[in-house]
Amino acid sequence: MTLAVEWKAVTKKMKQDNEWRTLFKEADWKVEEKHVHHLSGGNAVQRSEALRMTGALIPCSRGEILIWQQDPDLISNRKNFRSKTIGYVNQEGSLVPEWSIYQAAAGADPDANKIEEVNTLLDHFRFTLSERQTAMEDLSPAAEWKASLVITLLNDPPLILLDDAGFPFPDEEKKEVYDILCEYIRRKEKTLIAASDDTYWEMKADKLWMIDEQSIISNQ
Repeated sequence: MTLAVEWKAVTKKMKQDNEWRTLFKEADWKVEEKHVHHLSGGNAVQRSEALRMTGALIPCSRGEILIWQQDPDLISNRKNFRSKTIGYVNQEGSLVPEWSIYQAAAGADPDANKIEEVNTLLDHFRFTLSERQTAMEDLSPAAEWKASLVITLLNDPPLILLDDAGFPFPDEEKKEVYDILCEYIRRKEKTLIAASDDTYWEMKADKLWMIDEQSIISNQ
């Protein structure tokens, strides 16, 4: 078994309302590569912080988090490692408002192979011709969220972290996006960790996990 992510005795404390709160205490977690993993339980803050620590966006208070046996904190070019290895998708967004999804995805001067790759993925996620030509700031929240996802996938990281708190889709459209994403992850042999309280993942994921107080345990 090859691990994409391994937590070793991870503790995370957060200051809220002038008080320190322990989100995780000496938590261990082993995430096998090339699978779809679902993280439920706890609350939205705990789930988001678990992904942010895993994505090397924030540090843990104590312990160690390894990505394919490497500690990002010990890598000299941490930013480069993150961009090539980890794709993090959430509601915050990082897209240029005046760009269209096609401009953001294809880049300023794309070659023919890049254009074909972009169009294939936009087709895969059901982007209409109109949506592809619309500025990000004028897209619906759901289309903007999908645009962030597509651009993350085009960067081709082996590990995808999906924080779907406030996911702006009606239930049926949400299920369709989950289905498309899981099919893509398995076909490309990538690793997905989806942090969500949506029970639909129980049918989609290969491995179910849950936050139990200050630990992460198997939920199957």
